[in-house]
Amino acid sequence: MSVGITANELSVKPLFNLQLQVIMTATIIVMVLICLFLVFKSISETVYKNDFESINKQLQIQTEYYAQQNKHNAEIQRYRHDLHNHNLCITALAQNGDTKGILEYLGTEHLLTTVPSYKFNTGNEIVNALLTDKQATALQYNTCISFNGTLKYAFLQPIELCTIFGNLIDNAIDSVKKDKGSLSKKITIDVSNLVSTILITVKNPIFDECTIINNHIITSKKDTYCHGFGINNINEISKKYNGKLSLKKDKNIFVAHVLLYIS
Repeated sequence: MSVGITANELSVKPLFNLQLQVIMTATIIVMVLICLFLVFKSISETVYKNDFESINKQLQIQTEYYAQQNKHNAEIQRYRHDLHNHNLCITALAQNGDTKGILEYLGTEHLLTTVPSYKFNTGNEIVNALLTDKQATALQYNTCISFNGTLKYAFLQPIELCTIFGNLIDNAIDSVKKDKGSLSKKITIDVSNLVSTILITVKNPIFDECTIINNHIITSKKDTYCHGFGINNINEISKKYNGKLSLKKDKNIFVAHVLLYIS
């Protein structure tokens, strides 16, 4: 018994295959688009999360700084309140010729703790708080932070100051912590107020391989995405003020320049 195949059946089969290919192609395209959407969504969430965490951290530092400042102010008031009594005690010791007693009195813990010490005087209280916090971290790696200049007339917003100084100093600390030796190190910050401009320069020693390509730092740091994220934020602020972020390596010194113009 033979089975016959009609012309209609022969024409239907290629048509079915074509429709199947179209459906499969469309399905693949939809899946690719969904994957791209999920990737971009994940990147956006990471960006917003990093921004949110950075802002919260800087606000926390600022809050702690003001709380510490209020404590210092209270200590100064307490010291002034007792100043007359301290003078009476020292005068009595002096009249008796008790030099040793005077020195012991002046060296008591009570008097020493009532005099507050400020580590930085940048002209901007927020940057003072930020640098004080970063200095505590840098000291763990035998590194000091040096600030020269003034931000008294800086026209930047507080969050912009935190973004610039916070990211540049964090990168500098990440670099010096890779030193395996015990030598003292220094991170220097220079601020120059020129005519209608402000120039911020941060320098730090380098202890690992560091390459700068298109104003981006290429290092051995595992989280290179987040590492470049901070630099990108500084770059955006520079563009806002018609300025420029410049990164360079001079032998074993990393140098970052941020030039901003007053609009």
